[in-house]
Amino acid sequence: MFNNFITAGCSFTAGNSVIEEVTRSPSVWPDFLVSRIDAKVFYNIGITGGGNCAMCDSLIYLLETKKHINPTNTLIGINITGLDRIDTMCAVGHPNDTNRFPWKHDFGFSWINEGGFTSQIPPFNGDLQKHIGLEQIHLLNALAVTKCLTYLESHKFSYFFMVMDDQVIQDSPPWFLDFLNCRKKKWITFDNHNTMNSFAKENCLLEEDGFHPTDAGHKLIADAAIEQLVDNNLLTTVKGETMPAKILICGLPGSGKTTLAKPFADLIGGVHINADEVRTKYDDWDFSPRGRIRQAQRMQHLADGVVMAGKVAVCDFVCPTEAVRGEFNPDFTVWMDTIKESKYEDTNKIFEKPSSVDYHVSKWFDDTHEALMLAVKRYQKWKETNV
Repeated sequence: MFNNFITAGCSFTAGNSVIEEVTRSPSVWPDFLVSRIDAKVFYNIGITGGGNCAMCDSLIYLLETKKHINPTNTLIGINITGLDRIDTMCAVGHPNDTNRFPWKHDFGFSWINEGGFTSQIPPFNGDLQKHIGLEQIHLLNALAVTKCLTYLESHKFSYFFMVMDDQVIQDSPPWFLDFLNCRKKKWITFDNHNTMNSFAKENCLLEEDGFHPTDAGHKLIADAAIEQLVDNNLLTTVKGETMPAKILICGLPGSGKTTLAKPFADLIGGVHINADEVRTKYDDWDFSPRGRIRQAQRMQHLADGVVMAGKVAVCDFVCPTEAVRGEFNPDFTVWMDTIKESKYEDTNKIFEKPSSVDYHVSKWFDDTHEALMLAVKRYQKWKETNV
């Protein structure tokens, strides 16, 4: 999971903008999302009335100056706003500072965005916009977003983005749409809608202004984001969702149990327990029926300790008989049925085909661990519905 959750955007994101850890009543999608992500610190640099230039520069400035923020513990969500807006950076206390940025004293600068809404025909009102055309303003916005996403990718940050409304797509230069479409797994979409506004509008969840989503609309947007973040492996688990606590990956020696268990445990943030390592630690190489039962009890004890600590235990060991599997008592069983026999004849003779498994691997693929995670989630959803 992530220690830091950072969001950036316009009024669709702003709510009560903050730069420190916060607990507040949900009102916009970042609030609903942070309530489901186990992050310790929440940074929201939403800018009411702001454009992409202000949003992107502020986000990069935050990442460059907050040294405790690093790519391994941070998830970033961006709301791409209208391309018809342009902002001018200014010092805190500047006469034209619009006071729309509650976090400006943390940064030491603010933004002038009066005149930044350029949906009207020229001439524009803002000082920066007097001598610039609408196409150039679209271009500046597109370049700002491109710079920002490229920065995040080059620094290996985990991120996703959403688009405010259909007008953003209509105003986008073709090369910019190609740039975004090449990042489809990062683009949060909603059923058959590519933008937040059109999704909320179809569900009759717009404010009286006919543009901004209601609180319920923002919650639906957050729910859609969570679902896609999990599907795309940016998130493994979220608050309110659980995975089976004890996962057994069993099968003949050499069938790929450890090869699957280790990356799978890493993927879900679980703890990998390998039977050979446990036998080595306890110096117990008794493979008699009694010795195998003792090993299953030992593995069960270690796995239960992991579960009590709030983690998922991913245990890989042969578990050759139904009696041994019953002794371990897993919540979810994976059978690695990739080989017909191992090099250990005694194990081949006693190995019993599992009578009931939750996931059957008959052929190994490089992404088997990712497919297993999706299967576990489907199983958990079915269990929650049918129990």
